[in-house]
Amino acid sequence: MKSSAQSWGSSRLHGREAELQALRLALRPAEPRVAVARGPAGVGKTALARAVLEEARENGALVGAGKYDEGHVGRDLEPVIGAIEDAVACGLEHLFDPEGGLRDLARALGSEAHVLAGVGSGLLRTLAPVEPSRPPPSEGADEQLARALSQVLQWLGGFGAPTLLLIDDWGRAGLQARRMLRRLLTDPRLDRKSTRLNSSHMPVS
Repeated sequence: MKSSAQSWGSSRLHGREAELQALRLALRPAEPRVAVARGPAGVGKTALARAVLEEARENGALVGAGKYDEGHVGRDLEPVIGAIEDAVACGLEHLFDPEGGLRDLARALGSEAHVLAGVGSGLLRTLAPVEPSRPPPSEGADEQLARALSQVLQWLGGFGAPTLLLIDDWGRAGLQARRMLRRLLTDPRLDRKSTRLNSSHMPVS
């Protein structure tokens, strides 16, 4: 099982306290659910975001990260799903019986579990039934996946800690990922105080 602790090395920064505090404030529960760090490449957006999320993880938050690499190819949703998988792994580390936690999540997903058979790097895939149902029609696949991911985030909300997701270089995300995030962020079933998104990207010229 992937350990979220391995994903968050030391990111202590010096001389950036004003920026760190601004990001901490932006991620408070009373604030909007999306915080965006913008700026040219190499100015430290990712390091800043990771430092704040590392602090949050040390204080009990469930954190995850995904990145859109330069020249990103492949499935547009992979960084988003990867961030959610990281947060699930982080939550499982809080449990005495992580495998039991996965079974509980599979039960919470119910009939939506089969949608996860073809996504992620492994953790979410394990939640799908051994013999998944017939795949949904392509025109409804994103809607079903959004419902399944929303259910995962609701399950994470049961830990009573905030879920913080970092999507690095979000400006490179495609239309499918943007629509998926919009669905999740506007889902009324998700507690706006518990599920938070932090993205960093370069401004588009």
